[in-house]
Amino acid sequence: MLLFLQLYLAHLIGDFLLQPDRIAKNKLKAWALAAHAGIHVALACVMVNIGLSRRVVVAVVILAAVHALFDYAKARLSKDTWLAFTLDQAGHLLAVAVASVWLTAASWGDAVSVLRAIAETKPLYLYLCAYVAVVFGGGSSYRGSRSRSWKGSATAWRPSSRGFRTPGSTSVGWSAS
Repeated sequence: MLLFLQLYLAHLIGDFLLQPDRIAKNKLKAWALAAHAGIHVALACVMVNIGLSRRVVVAVVILAAVHALFDYAKARLSKDTWLAFTLDQAGHLLAVAVASVWLTAASWGDAVSVLRAIAETKPLYLYLCAYVAVVFGGGSSYRGSRSRSWKGSATAWRPSSRGFRTPGSTSVGWSAS
């Protein structure tokens, strides 16, 4: 469970806090995908820290490559809708879960017990609730708390009528007005 949380926290930071607009808006270009994947590799290695081994590094690199493929497919095949955003994030979550099970289970036969242990863990649901609250509620809170004193230096974030735009450096799933 700890490895899953470490890898998923690295994913959240890489996708929402450390993804500059320049990368987010250029997901069809190799340099942007490589930079984004590199950020994810570095973050995952930092998060896993003491548990880092050759096997974990290989899994992290594969996970970053899969992440880049998901992002490329989303940019290439869909418009930035709420559904595309949700499916993209679900794909990333599933990829992190599969990597965590692969790294944690002694064998694939043991994977079912690892998945059961993850699914029956209370912190997982607390974590998922916090994630949904931040992604979907955070933008509303931010928009509602904006004051006139810093109106010129900050941009309000609101849901786009077309759904979610690709998150940038501070958007957390919301688009600029």
